[in-house]
Amino acid sequence: FMILCDQQKEVEQVQHDLAFFKDNGIAIKVFPDWETLIYDPFSPHQDIISERLSLLYDILQQKPMVLILSLHTLLHRLPPKEFLHQQVFKITSGETLPLQKFKENLINAQYQMVSIVQNHGEFSPKGAILDVFPMGCEQPIRIEWFDDEIESMRWFDPQSQLSLEKISELRVLPAKEFSLDETSIRSFRQRFREQFTGNLHRCPIYEHVTQKEPMQGLEYYLPLFFEQTNSFFDYLPSDYQILFS
Repeated sequence: FMILCDQQKEVEQVQHDLAFFKDNGIAIKVFPDWETLIYDPFSPHQDIISERLSLLYDILQQKPMVLILSLHTLLHRLPPKEFLHQQVFKITSGETLPLQKFKENLINAQYQMVSIVQNHGEFSPKGAILDVFPMGCEQPIRIEWFDDEIESMRWFDPQSQLSLEKISELRVLPAKEFSLDETSIRSFRQRFREQFTGNLHRCPIYEHVTQKEPMQGLEYYLPLFFEQTNSFFDYLPSDYQILFS
């Protein structure tokens, strides 16, 4: 089911009301709005992007849920479904995966290398150990290597930095709703030139993307990265039902 609310302020109220009546087997999820103004020079918070990408992926896996969102959020263009299928990858404890290769995968997925991992979309290599806060996860993960083999994976507390219980498999979602690979950059540059005039080399957005550098507010230029974007309806299964609040 998808419940549409006229205003964003109604979304949390509907979620609160449904939680009182819900069956324990049904997940009630809010698809969050970016919470930024159009062409605002600020990107949505990483926690918001994390929740959006996680829900989109779960919808593609046809997990049963009740989705709540506002009409304003519904109108946002989304990356094509193929983007998520191609960008998501899984790793398991015990598999052979060189640490350097995993770091390259994270960088290609637009994860940011930091000294201490605290937020979604960050990673920090420390010798044969790598900390990463995958999008869609509630806690960061500490991965240990022995040669090229993943020896162990554990949740850890970002405040105390103490390792917690082990896990055997990890799903890694991209850190953004668009990519900065060569194909996406080429597409962006071409479409940007078609839409805007003037000296583009004096445009910070054009230059940052050309240099493969992330920039605040790029989310509103998402259609320029793809040949075709999707709407929210494209992600939904064929038997979905819409309710209006």
